[in-house]
Amino acid sequence: MFGRPGLSPIGPLSEFKKFRDMAILWIIEQNSPSGITGYQLQNDFDIPQTNAYRLLNKLNEEGFVDVHESIVDGRAQKRYGITKKGHDRIKTLMSEAAEKILFLFEITAAAFPLKQFEKFILGNIHIDILKKKLEDCSDREVAMNVLTTAKEFLGHIAAIFTTMLDKTHELEIMLEQVTDSARTMEPFSAVALLKIMDRVMKERTHETSEVTENE
Repeated sequence: MFGRPGLSPIGPLSEFKKFRDMAILWIIEQNSPSGITGYQLQNDFDIPQTNAYRLLNKLNEEGFVDVHESIVDGRAQKRYGITKKGHDRIKTLMSEAAEKILFLFEITAAAFPLKQFEKFILGNIHIDILKKKLEDCSDREVAMNVLTTAKEFLGHIAAIFTTMLDKTHELEIMLEQVTDSARTMEPFSAVALLKIMDRVMKERTHETSEVTENE
């Protein structure tokens, strides 16, 4: 278990469940208002049948999705749609994910070549998924929906990286101020330096809050 002070810990099981729920809710959101069936979730996203229905029932019990039945070819079919609580949950999970991604990026950036990072984000795995979805399109409207969903996905990625960039810029400014203090401090004291860092961080947070309120 690890994480930046002030953030919930990053644990293998707890974080996996959060990312899993975020992904499933986002998929359901993209298929609303018509909703998605357990069969679609199972086949389109390679989720085992028992897992797919267990996840959907869990999200329904928690109020993040609702269920409605329709008759298709004479058979009752359950479709799962996103609720307002589900929309809010997606936003919360995305915000938490952005923080965790930023933290992991900060501690691995030096060892993560930029080209490799670009390949990870925009690599063949996403293109292959998009191609598979387009191959199954029966008409222009379906294809347009697939392309729109792909664009929205990239928009979410861009939003995460915008948050990362903003936070990294703030951290860079703070470190410049602390570095200047460390350079001129006489006599040097690690305890005093940490106090300066805490003070600078509070000042930067206060300034950022004021800017946000005035916008």
